[in-house]
Amino acid sequence: ATPSPYAGIIAAGGTITWVRVTVGVGQSDWITLVVTVATPMPNGTILTNTARAACSEGAASFGQATTMIYKSAELIVAKTDTPDPVAAGGTLTYNILVTNTGGETAEDVSVQETFPGQFAYQSAVPTPTSGDSYWDTPTLNPGQVYAITVTGRVTGTALPGDVLTNAVTVMWWEFGFIPHSASATITTRVAYSVYLPMILRH
Repeated sequence: ATPSPYAGIIAAGGTITWVRVTVGVGQSDWITLVVTVATPMPNGTILTNTARAACSEGAASFGQATTMIYKSAELIVAKTDTPDPVAAGGTLTYNILVTNTGGETAEDVSVQETFPGQFAYQSAVPTPTSGDSYWDTPTLNPGQVYAITVTGRVTGTALPGDVLTNAVTVMWWEFGFIPHSASATITTRVAYSVYLPMILRH
């Protein structure tokens, strides 16, 4: 708080006191109080702050301010690859998790994958909404998770030591008119082949 309070503890439900020696006619005296809102706090919660000013002459007045808690929809996207490294011609699986960590429902959620050139799509769960790299879901509620598993094959054009880069972008809307997006990238290295000759002696 600025200035520092004369007495009291800045805590939930607490009362804090400031003492000013004099306040002249027409003079304004400002106090700034910064607090941290407890978490978790449900959306729509109303915080009420009340201030009372009094003087030795007996005059007193009250002021009150209310603040509504609001936390927007917030999607985070994470992905993993299996195996890493992967052999050329081998099977590569991507797992994507989209989680709503916010306080509002995300609407018109879409997931767009960008596969590396040396990756040949084979299947996905759930089945893509369009093509082989696009999914959508009408809503994602707070705390809800949307999971996608994509399986494909690393083509023969991939060389040992190559790095395959896969990117995913998630887009969503809030209240039907506020756009948001999030993305994640993962890399997978193509493994070197090991050749072990067998020599037979007799």
